[in-house]
Amino acid sequence: MFADTLTGYLQEGIDNGNKPATICSKERTCISFLCFVENAGCSDLSQLNTGIVSKALLTFSNKDAYARIRQFLNYLVEKGITEMDFSRIDPHYKRGMVLPTTYTPDEILKCQIF
Repeated sequence: MFADTLTGYLQEGIDNGNKPATICSKERTCISFLCFVENAGCSDLSQLNTGIVSKALLTFSNKDAYARIRQFLNYLVEKGITEMDFSRIDPHYKRGMVLPTTYTPDEILKCQIF
């Protein structure tokens, strides 16, 4: 239903130099988002509302999807597909610092110096 919009968004990513793996992850995330939107009864993206966007975001357990959806929502308003910038309601998510499970002898020495 939203194939032309998704194709345009992905093509813009390709034109901007996104790698194939990035395009693939954007496509998967946007398809999930758009399926939710369609199942929520929204057949025209110009009729998208904050309720549908918020509920759709809650379906993603992988928080990396937030950034991809935010970019897509930004694309929609830039292209005039939506009047409202829904990207502002998409929560920002910071990845936590990954701590190693083991340390090298050099890393242990660096910790002991302080």
